[in-house]
Amino acid sequence: MQRVRGAAAVVLLGGSLLLSACRANPEIAAYVGSEQITEADITSLMDDVTAKVAAAKKSPPPAAAEVLATLRPPSRSEVLITLVLGRLCAERKAREGFTDVPVTEQDRVQIAPVPDATYYANRLATLTCVYGMPAPQNVEPTEAETRDIYDRLVDAGAINDPYDQIKAQIAADAGVRQALARKHAIAETVADADISVNPRYRPMEFVISYLQNGKPGMVAVVGEPGSGAVRDIT
Repeated sequence: MQRVRGAAAVVLLGGSLLLSACRANPEIAAYVGSEQITEADITSLMDDVTAKVAAAKKSPPPAAAEVLATLRPPSRSEVLITLVLGRLCAERKAREGFTDVPVTEQDRVQIAPVPDATYYANRLATLTCVYGMPAPQNVEPTEAETRDIYDRLVDAGAINDPYDQIKAQIAADAGVRQALARKHAIAETVADADISVNPRYRPMEFVISYLQNGKPGMVAVVGEPGSGAVRDIT
């Protein structure tokens, strides 16, 4: 077991990774302090959202019709990270008293297109809380962070310039710095948290920002980069 602190927690957002606990009980997806998130909890949320999305697609509200047309069910990993980060953010908000970031109706449709599905209600609560967390100002990306963003942009077909010619522009971009500040805020929230994640869910990624083609532009990785376990968590 190794506690992840400080700058390392920007990438490895696991906090205290009590590996033996989750390995000893495969029915537990994660521990957050003394609370358990079970595989049954995740299955229940997925069954609920699948049924309610199917019903909504049969008679979609006009505002959500376009989103629902291409909406896919969340993965088990997406459900888990939503629950874990939501609980941690709520605990921090209770301690520090910050307020959630309000969302427009257009944003709400994107975040929670089927609001009566419990998963989407949790997702909306988690995101509005996370984006309300106090964040550092004017965060300058490291070389490794700049390179990661560049590689994602190239992979998405967004740019084809050589890295050395565009890295300064990436590092100075206001959107990049804002997303990186949010990533640091998440890292601070979980750095000292008591979290144990089942190895089958590693790595788990919380998407900070998306590129125009819908691919992740910046992510926070929860847990180890790779566990060596066989992953089947769709």
